[in-house]
Amino acid sequence: MFKIKIQSVFVIALLCFTSCVSTNISSKGKTPSWVTETEHEYTKNNLCAVGIATTLDQANSIAISNIGKIIKQKIESEITVVNSEKLNSTGNAELSSSINQIVRTSALIDNLVGVEIAETWIDRDGNYYSLAILNKAKTYLYYSQKISENEKIIKENINLTTSDKDKFYIYGKLQNAIKLALDNESYLDIIYAVNKASYTVTAKTMTKSNDIENIASDFARKISITISGLENEERIKNYFYKYFTSKGFSVNAPQQDYVFEIDMKIENTSSGELYYARYNFSANLKDLQTDSIIYSYSASERIAHKTIAEANQKTILRLEKKLNKEFDSDFINSMNAK
Repeated sequence: MFKIKIQSVFVIALLCFTSCVSTNISSKGKTPSWVTETEHEYTKNNLCAVGIATTLDQANSIAISNIGKIIKQKIESEITVVNSEKLNSTGNAELSSSINQIVRTSALIDNLVGVEIAETWIDRDGNYYSLAILNKAKTYLYYSQKISENEKIIKENINLTTSDKDKFYIYGKLQNAIKLALDNESYLDIIYAVNKASYTVTAKTMTKSNDIENIASDFARKISITISGLENEERIKNYFYKYFTSKGFSVNAPQQDYVFEIDMKIENTSSGELYYARYNFSANLKDLQTDSIIYSYSASERIAHKTIAEANQKTILRLEKKLNKEFDSDFINSMNAK
């Protein structure tokens, strides 16, 4: 049974075929078969959709959008079948997964490129009709090739885990492998829509993102990080302890591979009845073997209050809020780039 992998919403790179619009508009006369019939000469090799509007540009746009809807409906319908079979044993969790997949699929389809306008027609009332097509064979070949290219890199990155050198470099490569696997799973969604018979065969060639996440989690245990600095500000220090622990790293263990140095300075000023506190926060992740900094993060913000004490206290809360909002993505993106 077909099963689509549920992932967070992300926008991917799609077909790079050249879109083209027919400049020959058939007018009046006999209604073309592609306007009135569900089966016609284009349906054998293509996904087809018709757009109707009072202008040609609008008709083209609607037709292209309808191609996306066809792909989305194909995927959603299969999700519904799978979840209906599992609902008795898993309850609402599967329904929640469906919603996540639909959101991700919508983001995927919104960026669909490569649809061609094959035919246009105008009726006696001045309404424009456009036929959009997406060649199934070209689409399958393009995405299967993308999957193959990504899979090669994924396997190369996983093979790096046999080494204990440059551990964060390897961890970064594993994060990149996870991203590529998620891309492949999105590409597989498109393949399912245009060539369902090849879905299972293609899926067998892919490394699942969940499997790479498990590999990354196991490898993270080999990375030992000591958190240094802000000895008098346990709230911020504890944030990083929880964060790195959640990633599976060995934090503050006897063996030290890396040190995460954090520092925060507060500057106070006043104006009228208000007191201001500006915090300047910095963090550096240092490789102790090479004595080199492999990651840096900084933040600064000014807070106003009626007392200096309250202004200073708010800097801690504001920094914590900022870290919760952006540190994870900044750190992971930095690792991905390695």
